[in-house]
Amino acid sequence: MKTLLSALVMSCLLVANAYACQPLADKHWEDSPKRVKANFDAAQFVVVATVAEVRTLSISPDLNSNFKIKIERVKFRVDRSFKGKRQVGDTFEIDSGHSFCSSSIFAQHWWPFVPGKKTQSRRYPKQWLIYYTPIPEMVGSSAPLIPFEIEVSPLTRPVSQASYDSTILEKLKPKLFFRRHT
Repeated sequence: MKTLLSALVMSCLLVANAYACQPLADKHWEDSPKRVKANFDAAQFVVVATVAEVRTLSISPDLNSNFKIKIERVKFRVDRSFKGKRQVGDTFEIDSGHSFCSSSIFAQHWWPFVPGKKTQSRRYPKQWLIYYTPIPEMVGSSAPLIPFEIEVSPLTRPVSQASYDSTILEKLKPKLFFRRHT
C-alpha cells in the first residue's frame, strides 16, 4: 500500500511538472516592447552576464532526505546592468536542475542547427541576458519552492538570441535624475 501511495504521489508530481513546462505561448516570445517591459518589471534584476564557472553538483532537495539530484551551478559575472542592485563585475549563481523545466547551458538548442555540421557537446554560450525573476514565497507553506533556473524562455537567453530585448532595455534603463534642493 505504501509503495502504491508513493507511486501515485510521484505520478501526480510528474504530471503537474510536465503540464507546467509546456512550451510558452507565442505572445511570450514576440518581439514587442510590451513583452520586454513586462519581463523587466517582474524581474528583481536584469543583466547581461558572462559565464565565469560551471559545476555539476549532487544535492539533497530536502534536508531530511538521502535522495540526491544533480544540478548545474553556473556562476555569472555581470557585464551590464539594466535593473537592480547588481553592478558590473558582481557575480551571482543560478542552480538549474531542480525542475523538469530547467535547461543546461550545454544544451544543443542554444546553438543554431547547421545541416551537416556536428556541434560540440561541451560548448555553451558565454554571454547571457537574464531577467532574474525568483518565484514568490508562499506565506505559511513549508514546501520548498523551486528556485529561479536557466530555462528555454525569454527570461534566460544567450545574448546572441536577445538582440531585440537589448535594444528595448537600453530605453527602459532607469535614468539618473538630479534634483536641486532649494
